[in-house]
Amino acid sequence: MFMNTSTLNNKKDPFIELSNEWWDENGKFQSLHKFTDIRIQYINRVVSKYKKLDRKNNLN
Repeated sequence: MFMNTSTLNNKKDPFIELSNEWWDENGKFQSLHKFTDIRIQYINRVVSKYKKLDRKNNLN
């Protein structure tokens, strides 16, 4: 089934609607915002672990 351009233009983009609320720390995405610090700590641990491995193996 193919959609023509007018059909696509008449549909709402759900990502645009969600993006309007994304930065509201007390909005629908509040639970995701609460995990931000934990995610950043995890990413930093993993990245630093692999940086150490790269240095060990001379893979700058």
